[in-house]
Amino acid sequence: MVLKIAVIGSTGRLGSHIVSMTVEDSNFLVTTLAEADVIIDASSPLACAANLKYALALHKPLVIGTTGHTPENLALIEQAAQSIPLLLAPNFSLGMTMCLEAVSLLAKQLKNFCTMCITETHHVHKKDIPSGTALALSQTIDPENPPSIHSIREGDVMGEHTVSFSCEGETITLKHEALSRKAFATGALKAAQFLIHQNPGLYTMKDVLYVAF
Repeated sequence: MVLKIAVIGSTGRLGSHIVSMTVEDSNFLVTTLAEADVIIDASSPLACAANLKYALALHKPLVIGTTGHTPENLALIEQAAQSIPLLLAPNFSLGMTMCLEAVSLLAKQLKNFCTMCITETHHVHKKDIPSGTALALSQTIDPENPPSIHSIREGDVMGEHTVSFSCEGETITLKHEALSRKAFATGALKAAQFLIHQNPGLYTMKDVLYVAF
């Protein structure tokens, strides 16, 4: 079955990579919003409310890959998920999704014995500080007392996230480095394939992970 997708923000960094990957993969076809099976939003959090209205009006599953959302946006997303399948991902990388799972396990075991911190580095054009992925890592470690996040903006770094667990006499470091936006585009397409089969609700890349592998 060919999955027809519409990409909002198709000329941006992520959106253009998603579109180029569909050209190479006969399982996907890029089309209009009205004709699409699934909509992928790779635009901007500023367009979130309008994009939700499009998806709701057309009753289309929506994959959101933008970060830096306001509490108002998040409330609109949760409300929309009551009517359509909706997936919100601060990071589409399946590798980062696995890292979040690993960080969760380590944090549960080490929170009473170690000091934890997060360092994230991105290109100078990235607007949200800290990154959505860093915030997700922080919330995964401890929602009530999240660890500190050190943000760096330099050069054209695609994305690096490091979580350090400093314990007595030893340190555990978990690092994820994105080498190409292909990792994010691949995850976005897998998210679309996953979402087309779901009932209305709010999903994450963790839900996709166990289907993808």
